[in-house]
Amino acid sequence: MASISQTDPCSAIISRIAAYGSSIIPVPALSRLLGVKSTTLNARFRRKQILLRTIGRTNYLPYDQALQLVELHRYALIGWPTLQAASKITDVKPATLKARCEKGRLEGHIDLTKRLRLNPAELEGLCSAASRAEVKVKAPRFAAWAKSPARKNKAKAFAPAEMKEEARFSEAKGAIDTLGLGPVERPPFAHGNFALPTAPKPKIEIIGLEDYGLPEVESPSQTTCPRPQRSEDMQKQPPCLVYDPLRPFSLSVCSPGKAVRYGQYVGTVLGLIDDPYNPKIKVAFPEHDDPVMREVLLVVDKKKRSEVLS
Repeated sequence: MASISQTDPCSAIISRIAAYGSSIIPVPALSRLLGVKSTTLNARFRRKQILLRTIGRTNYLPYDQALQLVELHRYALIGWPTLQAASKITDVKPATLKARCEKGRLEGHIDLTKRLRLNPAELEGLCSAASRAEVKVKAPRFAAWAKSPARKNKAKAFAPAEMKEEARFSEAKGAIDTLGLGPVERPPFAHGNFALPTAPKPKIEIIGLEDYGLPEVESPSQTTCPRPQRSEDMQKQPPCLVYDPLRPFSLSVCSPGKAVRYGQYVGTVLGLIDDPYNPKIKVAFPEHDDPVMREVLLVVDKKKRSEVLS
């Protein structure tokens, strides 16, 4: 392990801490001396449960605790490179350097900011070893390639006669002779805007029943529809009242001679019983199977119900 010289920046920082002349030092001043943020130091104090003295809004650290922080951060103060910087210098992966530090093959220490810093004296030897290994690896490859016999060129060497034919081919400006079939001229390339021809319209053929040998069927529009009932016919036919015992219609819509349908039977109103409490109508059902039901009294309601009309 390389020893640290006594004449390092840590001695100057310790002397400046001692210049405060008391047993405590303000945390902002210590932050400026170490080059570490005050928030990083306060987070460490909370994590390590270090007791601080607060005066106003400033935290003060005991003298002995400040010296411990200086000793912990001294490798950053004397300029040891971080793991990432050492990787860029030596061209060795950071994981490899970290593994060597864990095995004790490299000297490394963690500073206040939790960065791993490596000994630069040992990195110089690592750089020289890496450069020598790179030269040993690259030199044999180049020498073997230079001493190797000339590779066979798969391209066929041109004879003088073939060279003339090749020149003629270049002068033909695109004319190609394929297996004696004659020259094939390439279409000239049109410079500028090129418009594609419009696509032809597709042929649409409608297949009907005749194509399958089936008889033609009249379309729904050609079929005879029932003749709509005229308003005159509607006025001639009197409206028929539909009687529902649970929801009887009003007495005001009844009149003698009006048709009433009760179930499957249709009858005629013979008279009205205008009782303010229990109004009724007398209806005759001449086609009813039961003789008792051929002339009955039906209870109606005083309240008007227009929806019972059919």
